[in-house]
Amino acid sequence: MKKFGKRLGQIWQADQPGQSISFRFRGSTVKLYDLVGPDGGQAIITIDGVRQKKLIPRFDSYCTYHRIATLKVASDLDPKKFHTIKIEVHPEQPDRKAVSHRLKDPQKELQGEKFQGTRLRIGGIQFLGDKIEAL
Repeated sequence: MKKFGKRLGQIWQADQPGQSISFRFRGSTVKLYDLVGPDGGQAIITIDGVRQKKLIPRFDSYCTYHRIATLKVASDLDPKKFHTIKIEVHPEQPDRKAVSHRLKDPQKELQGEKFQGTRLRIGGIQFLGDKIEAL
């Protein structure tokens, strides 16, 4: 992760189911400046105590390598209120088949260590508002 240090600074990494990061902010929108990659997991997002139905994979059809990405967590929230956000590691890794067409031997490579994991890596929190607090 050293190659991303200049753009992300410190990187928070979690890979065990249930590990999470939580914060409160007053504002309308929050995004994460994060990394996606071959070992990327799925994020469970909870906003103001309500778990979102859709899991957010941090893996896509380009994930034969790691790269910086932005994840929209919430928008259109009441900008005058404080909102509590929790991002948690889901126990199952996302389906890796989306990257198969980029591999020489997908059946073998997708079973390798490179494509295993449920890692979430966050380098920054972007928000539209005026205050943020770690929980």
